[in-house]
This record gives sequence, C-alpha cells and structure tokens, in this order.
Amino acid sequence: MKKTKILIAMSIMALVLSGCNMPWTAKQAVTPSANQPVVQAPTQSSSTTPTAGIEATLPQETALKFVEIDVKKKDAITQLGSGVVARIRSFSDTENGLSVTIVFEQTAEKGKVAKSLGVMSFESAYKVFDGASASGPSAVAASPTEVYVTDDSGFESISQHKYFHGGLSMNFNDVLAWKLRSSFLADGMFPPYKLTVYPSYLKVEETNYCCDIVYNPEIADRRGYRKVFYLDRTTLSTLKEEKVARGKK
Repeated sequence: MKKTKILIAMSIMALVLSGCNMPWTAKQAVTPSANQPVVQAPTQSSSTTPTAGIEATLPQETALKFVEIDVKKKDAITQLGSGVVARIRSFSDTENGLSVTIVFEQTAEKGKVAKSLGVMSFESAYKVFDGASASGPSAVAASPTEVYVTDDSGFESISQHKYFHGGLSMNFNDVLAWKLRSSFLADGMFPPYKLTVYPSYLKVEETNYCCDIVYNPEIADRRGYRKVFYLDRTTLSTLKEEKVARGKK
C-alpha cells in the first residue's frame, strides 16, 4: 500500500514538473497579510557556509510562520494567515489517546459557506481529559488556497509534511523524495528535514537524526555536512543548493 502511494505521488509530480496545469504551475498574485509579508527587493545572499551545486540570488523575504493547531476541543479554530483557518471537525479524547479530524478552509465571506481546502486526521497518545498536553501539528497558509502542514508527533520525531491545495492533498515527504532523489537517495536513504515556507520559495534543510549517520558512513562529505535546498514554491525547481557543517544538532 505504501509503495502504491509513493508511485502515485511520483506520477503526480512527474506531471507537475512537466508543466501541466497542476497546483504549483499556476503562479498566483499573493496579497500580503498578517502572515504574508511584502517581498523586498532581491539581494545577494550573505551566507558564509560552504556551498555546493547551484548558486543563485534569492529574494529577501520573511519566512511565513507555522502556527500550532489547537486540537483540544471540537470546533476549535486556528488562524493560519491569508484568510485560511484550521477547524477541528471531529474530536475524540479517550484513555486510548486523542483522535481528531482537521479541516482547512477559507474564511467564509458574508452570505457564503466556507470552502474546504483539505482534510487530515491527527492522532496522539497524549490525552486532553487527564491534563496531559496534547500538541497538534503546525500549519501555515502560503496563499488563500494553499496550506503546508508539519507534524512532529511521529516516531523519533521524524517530521511528516503535507500539502493542501484547493481540496487536493499530497504527502510532501513523498514529493520531495521524488524531486530530490538524485541528491539524497544515492545511498538509499532520504533524511529527515525541516521545511521553511517563504512567499516565493521553500527551504528544505536536512536535519540530524539520532546517532546521525543516516547515510553510508563511507561517504565522507555526508559525515561533515548537511544539505540545504531552496526550491521555487510553485514549480519546485531548484533555485539554490548549499551544504552546512553538520555539527551536533
């Protein structure tokens, strides 16, 4: 089943990157909001970290803020920016843990019904009724029709990333594993990563994990450095590639 889902994601991304009219290919005029700062004039990157591969000048933009979704009660509303909210549609809090359904939707205009952008399930072993702190996933609306979600509640804190666009949902881990396979999968391992969303591009930063040899230890460059990719947010084309000292974190 998992293999089938990955193949489906790969097929979708093949269409996306070939130029078909999929979510990322139609650039939208983005209106700045509380979570959508105005883009400033492009400037040369001042990074002093070792670089590898592609060099490019990126726009000077402020990263959009991920907001933790309130999962502690039914109908709880979390504002995600760009007129988009996360609403708890169903809620179950028992001795077995917390289980909720989250719907992402555009704020309803006067006289109109809110439009759903996607639905996801969230479960946690932590409960609300016994006083435990149940933390939900974090999300950000990059536009009135697009939502990125990061869930750190999984095994060993391997983040799960999802993408919603006008009712279409994608497992972003699968999408990036397909997109960056030539950069990361040569030794059969796609690493955990941190996703940062900017108005016009994404930052995909490899993160350390556990004892932190997620690659073949014979590959010296992997032992010393982590990779960072900057991708165009609508086409996922690589704008810039860096490598940074791996360090201890």
